[in-house]
Amino acid sequence: MVPRSAETAEVLPTLLAEQERFRAFLVRRVRDPAAADDVLQSAFTSVLAKRASPRDAARVVPWFFRILRRALIDDARRVAVRRKDLASRRRESRSEEDRLHARVCECVAALAETLPAEQRDMLRRVEVEGESVREAASKLGLTPNHAAVRAHRARAALRRRVRDLCGACAEHRCLRCRCDEPKGSRGDL
Repeated sequence: MVPRSAETAEVLPTLLAEQERFRAFLVRRVRDPAAADDVLQSAFTSVLAKRASPRDAARVVPWFFRILRRALIDDARRVAVRRKDLASRRRESRSEEDRLHARVCECVAALAETLPAEQRDMLRRVEVEGESVREAASKLGLTPNHAAVRAHRARAALRRRVRDLCGACAEHRCLRCRCDEPKGSRGDL
């Protein structure tokens, strides 16, 4: 009887001689040469680690194709798990961003209410409702240039209010917003 490690050593030249055939088989299935190379490498490693192979040389290639099919299934499962994990992380990230966005929007909306009525109206039309400056000008009976200046001044005024109220957190995109804390606890005078 031949020891298993000797059997593997006898099979290896046959497998290496058929390497391009195995690779072509994999590329047709995964459609990515790099991924095919990874699966092939994994299958070769598996064979060497197990040190088991068919005793009949004529069965080596079909035996290795079975190993490749299993390796493809394992790879597809790994990819599916990675995609599912990535999708879950994206959902978590989006929901955190949505919560932060909602909090910032509430704060900014409250500050926008403190602007003069004409600036507040221009911001609402252009920034919230999505009207173009030209459309807003037409509806308000202004020239496009006058409407653009009003929109610019309204944005600048709102920016100043955010900076005045939020201080440093406005510079860090409100990631550490303390606007909802009582004024005395923020260190305000």
